[in-house]
Amino acid sequence: MILKVLPNHVHLIVNCPRTFSDAMLMQIIKGLSSYILF
Repeated sequence: MILKVLPNHVHLIVNCPRTFSDAMLMQIIKGLSSYILF
């Protein structure tokens, strides 16, 4: 995983197995990031 955080947005490059759909991967990332932030 490569993560680059800028003042107004974030770049994230992820390599994951195709057992996860893109939507499921985004759901996991959004859930974890909201848990960490709040």
